[in-house]
Amino acid sequence: MIRILQVIALLSMLGCNNQQKENKLESRLNNLEQENKALKEKLNRVPQVSELEAEKPVDTIFKSQYAFTRLVVEQEEYDFSDGHLKTEAYNVCSSIEEFSNVDNDLRYKLLDQAQQKYLTNSQHKKGSVKSRDCFVFLSYEEASKKREEFLISK
Repeated sequence: MIRILQVIALLSMLGCNNQQKENKLESRLNNLEQENKALKEKLNRVPQVSELEAEKPVDTIFKSQYAFTRLVVEQEEYDFSDGHLKTEAYNVCSSIEEFSNVDNDLRYKLLDQAQQKYLTNSQHKKGSVKSRDCFVFLSYEEASKKREEFLISK
């Protein structure tokens, strides 16, 4: 009988050790699951690009932009060689200006200002605007090269 009690005691001690090991493993597994959930939530909470831009000051979101306008105009001019009026087409370009953000509203404002300036210039009373464009570049060099294409006749 004592032998049976010793065997039962031994089995219960082994069972307790196994139970303690199971509890430790279960506890560790629960901790890992919680860490995994926390990491998944962090990944799901990665801010979108638009949110990141909203947090930055405006001057770091937009680099300088360089813009100019071009008007294609037609003017009647007197040709002294044959004594008749003839119509000539010209490009009229504004100076290049630096901006922090060129949106459509600013583009149209620049176009309207250039057209108004052209129309109020007494030298161009007989001219008319046929088309207008606003060009925007990320560097002054690019803007200058494009403007040069319109101003230098070949």
